[in-house]
Amino acid sequence: MDMFNKKLKNRVKTLLILLFAILFPLLLNLPIQKFSNGEDDKLNIEEDNLKQLQFSSNDPIGSKFFSFYKNITIDYTKVVGSGSLIDFPFLFSIIDSDLHDNVQSQLGDDIAFAITNVWLDHEIELYDPTYSHTEAQLVAWIRIPSLSTSVDTVVSMYYGNSTMNSRQNPVSVWEDDFKAIWHMSDNPSGTINDSTSNDNDGTTFGGMDSSDQVSSKIGGGISLDGINDFILIPHSPSIDITGYQITLEAWINLAQVPTQYDAAVIVKAPSDNNERYMLGVDGGTSPARVNQRITASISGYRRYDEPTPGILYQDSWAYVCAVYDGTLEVSNRFFVYINGALISARYAAGTILSTSGNLNIGRRISTSRWLYGIIDEL
Repeated sequence: MDMFNKKLKNRVKTLLILLFAILFPLLLNLPIQKFSNGEDDKLNIEEDNLKQLQFSSNDPIGSKFFSFYKNITIDYTKVVGSGSLIDFPFLFSIIDSDLHDNVQSQLGDDIAFAITNVWLDHEIELYDPTYSHTEAQLVAWIRIPSLSTSVDTVVSMYYGNSTMNSRQNPVSVWEDDFKAIWHMSDNPSGTINDSTSNDNDGTTFGGMDSSDQVSSKIGGGISLDGINDFILIPHSPSIDITGYQITLEAWINLAQVPTQYDAAVIVKAPSDNNERYMLGVDGGTSPARVNQRITASISGYRRYDEPTPGILYQDSWAYVCAVYDGTLEVSNRFFVYINGALISARYAAGTILSTSGNLNIGRRISTSRWLYGIIDEL
């Protein structure tokens, strides 16, 4: 009988060890509860909240849950729309001493985000653990499944896990309507990466190197010399946009307003003055105007320079955006925004025409027209 009990105990012990070996690594990757009673921070993130739970302090590899979390509260009164925004790419940017002290990975791989214990897709554009002697800098894009216009949205940021693999998933941050996202944070001596699943990566020209990667509006940006610097994106079906809608947007900082000819921020065309779509800066006026172009099936080729007088100043950041919506039941369907303000609404109609031409950033197809300044978040 004693022998039977001993064998039974050994079998139970073996079974428990096997269950632990199987379940433990799985649990490490499950969404986790918040076990601290730390205060939630609204808009401003102030302090660490210590997480008390660990699986086992005796585990040989020291695996455990995140040691800290912060709550990020998005004020619903700052969210614009008639209803909740679905799959919204939320920009989170912070300079913080707690991250400096407690993030374990030099790349920020042990930073993750969740809502009500569901992990969120995110992309870390920049993590600088040595931003200063006491602070780290984080720039991250987080896909919010439903960003409410009626109640605050609370996102929990977890960090402090020395054994964690990165949970980043950039291509899922940007849903299918995003045909390309260039953060412009890459070293210009290499590839300029597209964060979407379309892989519309770019190649730089003009002898650009790491010195052309500069501190910018959001993380890093790329400085173009106005002489021969540009980025070429090879033609692909995903950027041959032929429907009724397109949005082009970028942060720009002009080192010099174009003195004579217009310069493109982004353009796709088979030839000059035949642009299928273009967002650029007009030449010959200071401050400068936005130069936007589109070729559609009904209205044909359309070029507009807005506003008059111009409001794009040298050495000043501006968020420029051109939007075409051919589904609207009005004649003016081609819009320009500067720093969020509607500047103009102009006529265009039909579907955007196709082209197999490459996409250029920082120059027109003509090699005599170059942008001199910094481009970010295109």
